[in-house]
Amino acid sequence: MKIGVNAWALESGSSAKNAGVSRAVANMIPAMAAAGPEHEFHVWVLPRVEVPDDWGAHPNLIVHRIWPKYRTWLLVGEAVEVGVALPDAV
Repeated sequence: MKIGVNAWALESGSSAKNAGVSRAVANMIPAMAAAGPEHEFHVWVLPRVEVPDDWGAHPNLIVHRIWPKYRTWLLVGEAVEVGVALPDAV
């Protein structure tokens, strides 16, 4: 089975954000992958996050980097405001 996990709460580094929910997510993801080696886990994280090293030990754990949808629209809006040409849709 393919299982998707939104891990946008995950933070990296030594900031205060890397505590609580972030730490729980960092520990829960590899635990799920280890408990279900027959399953494929797709985990979405923000681009700025450094994925914990122990996640690499699980071949059934696939990490995707993606911006939250609202952020994408803010970037498009900023590009339009300053006159940057956007690429044509594919």
